[in-house]
Amino acid sequence: MNKVYDKRPPVCAAIAAFIKLYKEAPSFLLQHAPAIYNTAGGPFKQGAWGGSTFKGNKIYIHVREPLSAMKTNTLKGYRILSARDIATGKPVVLNNQGDGYLLQMNNGENAAIPVIELVLDKPYQFTGWLDREKI
Repeated sequence: MNKVYDKRPPVCAAIAAFIKLYKEAPSFLLQHAPAIYNTAGGPFKQGAWGGSTFKGNKIYIHVREPLSAMKTNTLKGYRILSARDIATGKPVVLNNQGDGYLLQMNNGENAAIPVIELVLDKPYQFTGWLDREKI
């Protein structure tokens, strides 16, 4: 027997990781449905940190990288009434800092990366992409 034909390639770690994410997608979509479906992109510019969507008086921040804090100083004309992780319902500490807000996320080393829901005092009107500061 030819040994070349008898060899099978090992399973690639990247394929295994993709399969794991593929299996987790339905539960992620169910937990985060309000931030995904029937929303518009924005107002924050998408970047390596993540992105955002909005609908009515809510802005959803989709965090891609672990952050301990995030500053929003560009929501002029709007007040953030509350902030929470939509998967767990746990509040996110929200501190008013002059012309903006500091969101403090209590992410442990192995914590899931959250989608944060910001509730505003009035419906958000998209007028252009906004910058976001990482602390």
